[in-house]
Amino acid sequence: PNKEKSLVDLDMDKIEKVKLMIEKNLEKNLGDVFSFLRKYALIVEEGENEYPTYASLLLFSKEPLRQTDIQIGLFQDEVTIKKNKIIRQDLISEVDEVMDFIKSYILKEYIITGHPRREEKWQYPIGAIREIVINAIIHRDYQEGTHSQFRIFFDKLVIWNSGWLPFDLTLDDVKTGKRQSK
Repeated sequence: PNKEKSLVDLDMDKIEKVKLMIEKNLEKNLGDVFSFLRKYALIVEEGENEYPTYASLLLFSKEPLRQTDIQIGLFQDEVTIKKNKIIRQDLISEVDEVMDFIKSYILKEYIITGHPRREEKWQYPIGAIREIVINAIIHRDYQEGTHSQFRIFFDKLVIWNSGWLPFDLTLDDVKTGKRQSK
């Protein structure tokens, strides 16, 4: 729990939106917003008080948090940035904003097939890109203080988070296939 914050620091509209999405996927009612937060351990009761967890603040904070910063840019080469943006929102909204930025700068082909609708083919599979973006956001260490970076080049995408290998795993182990990172 974050005892420096209270439940009034959470955006109830954001919580309701996510709760409804989960209810639709599970096909069951999760109760009111507070029941939902308790069920997923996003608020913690201590004595007579309830506090938001750090996770609930990352997901539903009313105010943007510096911890969630994402730096995203369009690069001409390794040192020339054509366009850049810092995204500072809740984690759920950041996924869509990163995806919108990426889709604005990767190539999309329109293929005329003779059918009523043309086919659209992206430079990279959008579903795979979305999965990579979600994983980068989910698996980031938010206590460390470094932001995620997404770099878009004409011929590649580079996604970066800080991190280390587990203490008993070396880069040579991974490169040679002796062991796999988990």
